[in-house]
Amino acid sequence: MKKKNFLPFVWIFLFATTSCISDFDLLNTSADILIDETLVLPIGEGSVTVEELLKKFGLPEDFDTTGNEISYHQSFSYEYTYDKLNLSDTIKPFTKIIYLSTTPLTFPPNFPFNFPLYDATVELPVNNSKYPDERVDSAIINSARMKVQVDVSPDLFGIPASAFKIEFVFPDEMIRIDNGTKPTFEPVAYGQVGYINIGKIAVLLKGANKIPFKIKVIMKPQNTFIRISPTSNVVLNMRFEDVDLSVVYGFFKLNIEYSSTYDLPININDYMSNSLLKFANPKLDISATTNVGMSINLKMNHLKLYNKANPANVFDAMFYDPLTGTKNVFFTDTFNGPTTVGNSIVKNFAQFNSVNSEIDRVFDNKPYPDVLDYKVTLTSNASRISNFITVDNKVKLDIKASIPLQLKGGSHFTLTDTIKNLNIGTLLDNVDTAVLVLKIKNGIPVKAKYRMTYWKSNLPNDTVPAIGGSISTIVDDTAMGNLTSQYLLSSPTVKADGSVDEIVPQSIKIMLNKSQIESLKFSKFIIYTLVMENSEKDDNGLITLNPANISTKNSFGVKLGLFVKGNGIINPFNN
Repeated sequence: MKKKNFLPFVWIFLFATTSCISDFDLLNTSADILIDETLVLPIGEGSVTVEELLKKFGLPEDFDTTGNEISYHQSFSYEYTYDKLNLSDTIKPFTKIIYLSTTPLTFPPNFPFNFPLYDATVELPVNNSKYPDERVDSAIINSARMKVQVDVSPDLFGIPASAFKIEFVFPDEMIRIDNGTKPTFEPVAYGQVGYINIGKIAVLLKGANKIPFKIKVIMKPQNTFIRISPTSNVVLNMRFEDVDLSVVYGFFKLNIEYSSTYDLPININDYMSNSLLKFANPKLDISATTNVGMSINLKMNHLKLYNKANPANVFDAMFYDPLTGTKNVFFTDTFNGPTTVGNSIVKNFAQFNSVNSEIDRVFDNKPYPDVLDYKVTLTSNASRISNFITVDNKVKLDIKASIPLQLKGGSHFTLTDTIKNLNIGTLLDNVDTAVLVLKIKNGIPVKAKYRMTYWKSNLPNDTVPAIGGSISTIVDDTAMGNLTSQYLLSSPTVKADGSVDEIVPQSIKIMLNKSQIESLKFSKFIIYTLVMENSEKDDNGLITLNPANISTKNSFGVKLGLFVKGNGIINPFNN
């Protein structure tokens, strides 16, 4: 052969999932044909990484590729706030009618007078029969204000409102005001509302639901005689407003039952319809965060997954109990809140995975679940008899689902792609025999089946005719070295975690006879298929559970070359 002309073409490969199959000898060319690898000229090559394929798929943001590892994440949260601490709404307004004297009194001009102290109480919405199992011992209030309105009986209308001053005297053993002053109110006009601003207060209830206090009415000196009768009275309308509560100490019961369902937003079939991906290690991490100073019991009543199309087929996660060595459909644990106000505690519960809850079984069959359904109960633990609750209290439950791209035995996936616009008729003129040489570097940690078919147009089943029939869909995986054969590709060596250790190059040599060459000349398309199956078997013939760990840097590459033998002249400059 005096001249050779080789038509390059673009090799396109799409990533498929995992495979593990037994090794075997690849095609060896006939002993009477010796190929000098240096004479095999390239006619096309291509490669792709898993990272490039993920971008092509357009996967949602829930996929994480940090550190080259690939995993899918989704989080769910539930937050509960103890809602019995709004004292401004729960301390009801109260009215006190103060009779100034039991006998008639007359005061000369410019004579000040302090009327006897009047006993009163303010009732609190705590320590009562409505919540018999709860107890408030004390509280810290950052600030508050008391709304006051003063009226008098008709016989006192002649005295100006400014003549009165009202002092509120709280018992030191129950109410301690930081600045040490007594709340005082001086009305400007009868019936007009005014406010007393109160600073930081410590309230010491010790189980009581009432705070006794005394009201002191002071009459300032006036320029005229003042006469008081037994019916003379001062009416005080009072209400606590803007109570800025900081923390309450005591014992409080928590009894929350919460259930919810979440749609899982990713559907694997959208990307890999012809597949069964058995994920080796899906995980659910559950944690709780609280700034409430109490001990809390958590019970996961159930954790279910199912597909909307078949809701009757429900997967119930089973949780392993290390104390009894058994598995239950529910999970329980206890976590303790902080002992210091202002701190928060984060409790990480046992991870639910393929070991302690067998949730990998969710992906053993199709259809995959697209709904997560869970129910959780939070209750207080009586072992901690002294609790505290802050006004910004919360108990937050976080559930994080994570599915690493680690595939266990039985997984399989198929992808097909096309090499278009071939024009190899001129190339194969005057060629008697040829060997198509494939140089393959499989950097995906599984073995695979590789096959090609040849088409002369894009019409359905318009395959290139060949002697004895057409070159059609491959069903033969035993006759190696034929144009229509299926080839088994080696996997790289892998580490203990199933990730790639070292890529082992591989060559495939396909002998083409004269009739196959004539058929191949009509080819305008090459359709090739990659099937990956994680079906490696152990010595007992059982499929192993060793996972294949796929990362973004895994890649597949191939170079095609042609070695031909014949007579004739081919002008390399012709189209």
